[in-house]
Amino acid sequence: MKMGCRNRTSRLAMAALLLGGLLGCVDGEVVYVEQPPWTQAPAEAMGFSGYDDSGTKLTTCGNCHAGVQAEWQETPHSGAWEALQGSGHAADYCEACHTVSHLGNVTADPSVGFGTAREARYQDVQCESCHGPGLLTHVANPAGDRPLASFEAAVDAQNGCGECHEGSHHPFVEQWAESAHGAGPHTAYASGISDFCKRCHEGQQALEVTFGVTADYLEKGDGELRTITCVVCHDPHSSEHGGQLRASIEVPTTENLCMRCHTNNGTPWSSHGPHAAQGLLILGEDVGYLPPGFTPPDPRTTNFHGPGNNPRLCATCHVSRLTVTDAGGDFLLESVGHTFEAVSCLDSEGLPVFEGDCSLEDRTFAACAQSDCHGSESMARDRYSKVWKRLNVLLDELWADTDEDHVLEATDDGLLPQVIALGFESDLDPDDSTVTPAKGAMWNAMLAWTDDRTHWSDGEVAGAHFSAHPNSGNGVHNPAFLEALLLASIGHVRASYGIQPSPAFQPMPQLGGVSPANPSQE
Repeated sequence: MKMGCRNRTSRLAMAALLLGGLLGCVDGEVVYVEQPPWTQAPAEAMGFSGYDDSGTKLTTCGNCHAGVQAEWQETPHSGAWEALQGSGHAADYCEACHTVSHLGNVTADPSVGFGTAREARYQDVQCESCHGPGLLTHVANPAGDRPLASFEAAVDAQNGCGECHEGSHHPFVEQWAESAHGAGPHTAYASGISDFCKRCHEGQQALEVTFGVTADYLEKGDGELRTITCVVCHDPHSSEHGGQLRASIEVPTTENLCMRCHTNNGTPWSSHGPHAAQGLLILGEDVGYLPPGFTPPDPRTTNFHGPGNNPRLCATCHVSRLTVTDAGGDFLLESVGHTFEAVSCLDSEGLPVFEGDCSLEDRTFAACAQSDCHGSESMARDRYSKVWKRLNVLLDELWADTDEDHVLEATDDGLLPQVIALGFESDLDPDDSTVTPAKGAMWNAMLAWTDDRTHWSDGEVAGAHFSAHPNSGNGVHNPAFLEALLLASIGHVRASYGIQPSPAFQPMPQLGGVSPANPSQE
């Protein structure tokens, strides 16, 4: 096998490069091949090398890192300059993010790269845009001097993806910083987090354990916990999946990008309750306590958010774009959906608000209408309200927290308080792993709890605490399944403990799904 490397240093450096392992090949012998030298970078570029051949988009780095070069050439980054020029609104202030410049890497001086040497060799978002300068020192000492990209992202960062992926037209970093991904371990998991939890709650472990990426980066090994940053979900070198994602958002399995983490625990029993079971609900698999004789509805035909009707699955609702204009039609914001809120509250200007507390009328259901599942925002809003209310009726039949203390006790209304009154309180002990009919029903209610029945998500029974990770989104991840599951649980508890229905409980016709042939079905 013949390998070569263009070099402007010395043959000694060439040997160091090969022996250092960057291009070496152990198969009998190593063959050195002379090639033309790299094109000399202008001095005013301050160490940035850019393209070796701008016509073929061969980066100087790509002379050696051929595999990464080939992958990068298929990404939007490699066509960033052409995209800007063809956008119809190219401006000087846009250029630093469409060229090799001081943005995206450790360099802070704007007088570098394209900023001073306005040549074609510095057009597009190349290797050095993220890794910074340092090519020649890296060639001379491959193992010791490596220009590494940053793992971090922040609104005010002087490095990383956020330096360019920000602003009113593409506010990725601003919206991400407000999301649960952006909040991350620094708030809820700064200490005491287990390795098992880190694989989804801590950025570095998520990258390595969940996605199998062991590449080095600037901050690696410094002992700090990190959030779920851009590079956890996005691969800057590859375009195998849309949006340069590390996995598909369309595959209807637990290998789905989002479901790598959002399918953690859906079956009983754990005092932590169902945990990150959203994906399991969408798929209708391995989720819930199934009472004897219960047959789950087919999620392909009954779940209008499931694989049969919704190819983009989680991303359809949770990564939805929204163009916001003022009363006069002037542009305000291109929301890119990176708060990951499904039906965001809107402020007085119509701008999305993360984790807002507002009425249904003040939430945007645009994603529901744009996805061809619902005919309009009002139809989606109405259906959402109906699902919510129907689940509340079923949840209250199991346990209505009459004194609002979040303690399940015999004085409350519902079937489970009657179980306690009959002397079966131990059947509801969260610290006991035995699954009883009462605890099975309790588990299903923790899957289906709504925003105004929060005692199902965080409460106490039999002197022990139980909690549930947010799972159902007020039931929308699989409404027909959750309703059928609660109805079956109600019947199972009645039969198991000899309890009569509550006088106020009225059976309801089964909630239907949405078929592809009738996507606006109500």
